[in-house]
Amino acid sequence: MHFNLNKVQDIRLFRGIERSEIDSLLQACASLTRFRPGEEIFAEGAVGSEIFILPAGRVRILLAKGTDSQKEIPIRGPDIFGEMAFLDQAPRSGTAVADESLEVYGLERVPTQKYFSLHPSLGLEIMRNLTVILARKIRRTNAILLQELRRMPGEKDGDRESDLSETTTIINPQSLALQDSLDAFARTRNSNRIVQSIVP
Repeated sequence: MHFNLNKVQDIRLFRGIERSEIDSLLQACASLTRFRPGEEIFAEGAVGSEIFILPAGRVRILLAKGTDSQKEIPIRGPDIFGEMAFLDQAPRSGTAVADESLEVYGLERVPTQKYFSLHPSLGLEIMRNLTVILARKIRRTNAILLQELRRMPGEKDGDRESDLSETTTIINPQSLALQDSLDAFARTRNSNRIVQSIVP
């Protein structure tokens, strides 16, 4: 199968990894799917364990789709999306929609875990990169939520500070727990522990 390595190798997930190693991983574990403009890639609440690689083009992530509080997060390739379900296999937190005709590569959790068990150094580097990607997204999300709270009208300063403190308490433990587990993985040198960290 042909993959657009010229674009894929620019993705932060593959930083520091040889082009030949990326190609071998994709050939062994990735599927290629084409989507039409407006077509759903996955739906909010759907069960999934796949991380998606977007070599080029645009995807929209819709949160709370169809409600008054719907939010859109644009993703522009080369980039990845859907990485949380790859890690924890929880239901999708948003709906991904193709903004144009796309080719998307999917890496399933279990085949990728098996591949990493055979190539532990590659698995370690990719998970280190994923740690950085997730940490940055968590920080951006925290900053946006706190900024929105600060803009809320009609509250006394004391109430607002209480809300900010409560929101930080709600957001950060989950963020830090995920970050800590990924950081622990990134420090791992033992290949058996690498495999266990990727797929509990």
